[in-house]
Amino acid sequence: MKTAMKIKVKRATSLGIAFCLAVSMFTFQGTAAGENTWPIVKYEAEGSLASHATGRPDGDGWLCQTSIDAENATMVNIPSPTIVPAGKNQASYSIKVDNNTANNSKIVRIDVNDVTTGTVLAWKDITRRQFGAASIYQTFTVDFTQIEGHALEFRVYWYGTSYTKVDYVSVETKTYKYEAESAVSHNTGRPDGDGWLCQTGIDTPNLAMVYGPYVNNIPAGENRAFFRMKVDNNTADNNKIATIDVRDATTGAALGSQDITRKQFNVASNYQTFYLSFTQTEGHSLEFRVFWSGASYLKVDYVGVEAFYSSIDWPVDQYLPSFSAPVPCLDFMDVTNSSNEEKSLFTSLKGIVNKSKPRIYSCENNYIDAN
Repeated sequence: MKTAMKIKVKRATSLGIAFCLAVSMFTFQGTAAGENTWPIVKYEAEGSLASHATGRPDGDGWLCQTSIDAENATMVNIPSPTIVPAGKNQASYSIKVDNNTANNSKIVRIDVNDVTTGTVLAWKDITRRQFGAASIYQTFTVDFTQIEGHALEFRVYWYGTSYTKVDYVSVETKTYKYEAESAVSHNTGRPDGDGWLCQTGIDTPNLAMVYGPYVNNIPAGENRAFFRMKVDNNTADNNKIATIDVRDATTGAALGSQDITRKQFNVASNYQTFYLSFTQTEGHSLEFRVFWSGASYLKVDYVGVEAFYSSIDWPVDQYLPSFSAPVPCLDFMDVTNSSNEEKSLFTSLKGIVNKSKPRIYSCENNYIDAN
């Protein structure tokens, strides 16, 4: 499976250009808009929704066998009939082989394809020895970030190296969103259209304008809280507007906190999302809070949390990790003539961006580096 790759060429003539590019990519990636009530949706591999370029139905799944079915073809392709929520999601593929020890050849590639843009959002090659046992279904997962309203398809590409049977593909949202005007509590402010508003001279300052919702269903491990807010003026001064935090309501511990100042808002009267990373303990109750300082008009649209995962996959039998598929159009930055300090800063920012999805190539010392 070969993928054509386009490169958009830019020249980094100053630190500012490189910095703005990397920061904008990092800040706005994975904006969440999914609802926490969206269920786990399951699609049977042999069901009517699925299409197939090879193989045949066999009992509870779709089967491909060597020397019988056409190799190097898509054995399962399931278009999602339901709009998957924007933000972090996870696709799971239930697959089995009849022999997990003969060799370690690639058996299948699983992927999530954005039909709207023609972009592969996430993929993973599965080898024979990644199956823990023969003739038993095993679940393999890929995490992906969905763009609101885009059509998706979930695919299993068969290399033809082994008996392979697919039972089903399922999709689960990893984004939980709570509307500020309806799903959380308040100590100051009032509802205003699509959010919760506090205004100077009207509402009581130094109180939590948003807190709650005390949910205990957030998956354990690394997560990222998001707070979508706006101010009406982002240039008057740089006073503290609010403090956002994540609190473990079970233990009372603060899991993360950040002061937000006026000039951290890029544009006045436009919603902007701020993030806090934290580690969740299984079953613990959480609240996401916005403390209003009283220094400015402030409106909160929603708060929430998304699974904060790395798209790096490092199988135990591989010397180097596998990364997610790159964006369709890569940015190329020439920093050959930049200072050493600028090169170091750009390299660090490039690493942050490319960790989640490769999108920047650079030329730093007369050679090209994708980091």
